[in-house]
Amino acid sequence: MMACVAAPLVATGEARHPLHTSLTEITYTSIDHRAHITIKLFADDFGNAVARRTSDQMSPRGQLADAAVFTYVKSYFTLAGKDGKPIALEWGGTRRTGDLIWIVLTAPAPSLKGVHVHNRLMFDMFPDQANIVQAMYDGARQSLLFTHDDKPKTLP
Repeated sequence: MMACVAAPLVATGEARHPLHTSLTEITYTSIDHRAHITIKLFADDFGNAVARRTSDQMSPRGQLADAAVFTYVKSYFTLAGKDGKPIALEWGGTRRTGDLIWIVLTAPAPSLKGVHVHNRLMFDMFPDQANIVQAMYDGARQSLLFTHDDKPKTLP
């Protein structure tokens, strides 16, 4: 069950920055057969994107409900198995440090090999957005880069 706890996202008065990028790390653990996902974004831009997409109003302290954040994320970040069927993402919460927000998710998966990843976060806001995905599994690290018109990519 997902709680609607306010997550600090936007510090009021912050200026937008010229770099539009995100870093997603996906680590697979065979012990629990889960993908552990951490997405790092600039909090001000991300807060504006969530507010615009979900019509959720930010609090005076620049916060949005976790439900609004999760709705946005699962609309733009997806995983699918080798068979092309979507893999359900599960909410793990957020944390904020300075101008960055970390979004934590998990997903059940027998492996990451052959999983289709699509990271379109923030493309609705910035045409120059670049999203890096680093996946660690089977003793190796794989990197994927997503730009505006990219389709899903498959982890080798």
